[in-house]
Amino acid sequence: MKFDPDAPVAAPGTPAPEAPRPASFTELDLEGDSLLHAVEAVSSHAPTAVEEAMDEPDDARTDPGALPRIPLFSDLPEDAFIALFEKCPLQRFDAGQLVFEQGDKADALYVICGGKARVFRTDGDARMDLATLEEGSFFGEMALLSEAPRSASVEAAEEDTQVLAISAEVLKELSVDHPSVSVALKKFCRQRMLSNLMNYAPLFAPFNRNDRRDLVQKFRARDVNKGDVLVKQGQSSDGLYVVLSGEVEIEADGARIATLKQGEVFGEMSLLMRSPASATVRALRHTSLLRLPKHDFDLLILSHPQVLEHVSVLIDERKKADAQRKHAGDDMI
Repeated sequence: MKFDPDAPVAAPGTPAPEAPRPASFTELDLEGDSLLHAVEAVSSHAPTAVEEAMDEPDDARTDPGALPRIPLFSDLPEDAFIALFEKCPLQRFDAGQLVFEQGDKADALYVICGGKARVFRTDGDARMDLATLEEGSFFGEMALLSEAPRSASVEAAEEDTQVLAISAEVLKELSVDHPSVSVALKKFCRQRMLSNLMNYAPLFAPFNRNDRRDLVQKFRARDVNKGDVLVKQGQSSDGLYVVLSGEVEIEADGARIATLKQGEVFGEMSLLMRSPASATVRALRHTSLLRLPKHDFDLLILSHPQVLEHVSVLIDERKKADAQRKHAGDDMI
């Protein structure tokens, strides 16, 4: 199964303390902080209002006529919550009707206010159901925030499924007045990306759940903009990189030789062979990465031979592709 940035995951635990930054939704913690620590519950910190709202007894939220329970917005005052509903269209779907389709351009995130929705992906004629979402769940935010095409389709799973469509403009406006929305969204998105990475990226496939968590803790987060160079041809790589969201290109001698997306790695050849990088790696758009520093990479391949095996296979594949590219170039001369 491929890495899926829009696949739903469980609501996150309490994050490490952070200052609200309402102007940006795509930021990850700066390098130096553990990404895992940023999204998991920390027992020494009190729960935020978001988690407290999630932990309320069910009967506290079942009053007749009560507003739908939406964890993402549970920290909003009631008047702001009502104003959100007034600004955003409430769409109704019949069972089997598409909310959006895989490959569509993202223009909103969606919240289920009634009924259920089903997330699925297609590959040719083959269909794979990924999840069923219930009232209060939200979806579609990853493509919206990363400006990438929808990586999955979503359809109504019940008759009269009601979905609130929240545009990027409304979301940004809301976060200015209520920074808790930005903080909560960042937290949900981090956990979603990280959980998907651990579940689907080939680098983590040989490990069990606990080992994956231990491995991820060794990585550091790095956020880059379009055009930023991560690895430069002729210079040594400073670590093993995994694409968390976004896209990078690999360029050698002025020619693009590959494009890497979510869950794919780079920088491994320079590290393992202890030689200058044979290609330049550049961000094609705003991209979030995980970087395993060189020292930690050296220790990791000693203690986890599965990582060494995976990286060695990648190197062999890329050497073959490079040889074929050079051979094709020679034939044109």
